[in-house]
Amino acid sequence: MRVGCEFEFEAPVAVPSLWQVRPRLDGEHKVLSETWETPAPARSYSDAFGNQCDRFTLPAGRSIVRYDATVEVPSRFDEMDKSATAQAIEELPDEAFVYLLPSRFCWPDVLYGPHGSFWQRGPGWPGCRLFVTGSTTTSPIRSVRARR
Repeated sequence: MRVGCEFEFEAPVAVPSLWQVRPRLDGEHKVLSETWETPAPARSYSDAFGNQCDRFTLPAGRSIVRYDATVEVPSRFDEMDKSATAQAIEELPDEAFVYLLPSRFCWPDVLYGPHGSFWQRGPGWPGCRLFVTGSTTTSPIRSVRARR
């Protein structure tokens, strides 16, 4: 599978930056090739969660950052529980909240903006599928392929 992204920035001054765009090193996938184009030398490290992170300074002016990779992935879909139901927030265990809070990597206004509230899509797996793909019959992988 080919994966990648491109970001374009305009900065009035040099800006230190931290990036998480590369796939993790663990898991069932295997990165066969990758290209990481940055406007300045990058330094890489793995964070406490195993994510690949890159640090570099965006120079003043226009910058373009690109990542492109070919990744070997399993031929089977991820397991899912189509009978999964939504749980009331007060019934969730405390340890679940770390996955539900907004973060700097998943901005709520960007995530929810074009799709509306997750909970407006319906409970359980059908609502989740509708949120991810915009359809109750389209699989997430088909939706991603269609957007390429």
